[in-house]
Amino acid sequence: MYNNIIDIKLQISFASNTIDDVRKFYKLNKDKKSFSVLKEFESSYKIVNSQFKSSNTKLKFNNNDIEINTYENEFEQVIVNILNNSHDVVLNKLKNESFFPLVEINILELNNKIRIKIVNNC
Repeated sequence: MYNNIIDIKLQISFASNTIDDVRKFYKLNKDKKSFSVLKEFESSYKIVNSQFKSSNTKLKFNNNDIEINTYENEFEQVIVNILNNSHDVVLNKLKNESFFPLVEINILELNNKIRIKIVNNC
């Protein structure tokens, strides 16, 4: 019984954090700010995490953590959309063949420019 209570508390905590993440995602904010690209990817992944788990899709970061100054919520929306699109392609491929889905994120800084490369094995 004790272990069940601990599991329930963990699930409630996870659900609460998910609600907070979604609330932050839809908050309108038109101010530029500095933030970590990696942390924003991790935050975005929390929103699509259950979809990735349902298809056993793994997310791999090959990165440098870089700070950027831009519109954080809009950046996060773009990342969530890209991750959702990537998952849609995984589902389509899984209809025809069995494989281990993988999405790789590469964050690079080249000549004072940020390059984000998102690749999947579909």
